[in-house]
Amino acid sequence: MEKTVIFDWDGTVADTESLILQSWIEVGLKHGLGNLRDLCYSCIGTTNLATRKIFCDQFGGDFPYDEYNKEMLITFNNMLKKDGIPLKKGLLEMLKFLKENNCNIAVASSTKIQILEEEAQMAGIRDYFRVIAGGDMVQKSKPEPDIFLKAAEMLQVKAEECYVLEDSLNGMRAAHRAGMKPIMVPDLIPPNDEMLNISLKIFPSLIEVREYFCEIWCTESDLK
Repeated sequence: MEKTVIFDWDGTVADTESLILQSWIEVGLKHGLGNLRDLCYSCIGTTNLATRKIFCDQFGGDFPYDEYNKEMLITFNNMLKKDGIPLKKGLLEMLKFLKENNCNIAVASSTKIQILEEEAQMAGIRDYFRVIAGGDMVQKSKPEPDIFLKAAEMLQVKAEECYVLEDSLNGMRAAHRAGMKPIMVPDLIPPNDEMLNISLKIFPSLIEVREYFCEIWCTESDLK
């Protein structure tokens, strides 16, 4: 059986969730929308289209979401231009370990494919990923399983053979619904009872995930 690991992007590969949150909070306070922290938490793991709906449900159908989102992205991109793409602790060691173990490595994210490709190149890690699947390549956003099933299709592997690394509640739900093996590495939002029930494992960082894969794959090799 092939080894396959699919990564979410924001909050799992790139340590960007907090920057996006900070950017939205700045926009919200500037325009008198109040602190958008809790609202943004409900959007983590979803596409821009799904986020727009969440904001319009909160502020009304005539809410100028696209205008505010554009302003948020300017603030966010200025942070990236200044400091580069921040990567999660243990990521590079994890990617090197997976490559050494002949794993299929992929990204499946609600972020648009063009942005994912650009950020992966900017961070110098694009060559690790056999495929990258973006949110604009599927019809339904997380928590629906479409994006993970798309990645599996692109890799030509069975869903049940795929491990998924996720930080968000919606992402974990999507991986579970896809019939994959969801591993949660929490970022901004701690795991709740639902996550405890649907996750294969929950680890504090990618360092422990790498140790877990090393343990189970070494054991499998010993049994052969």
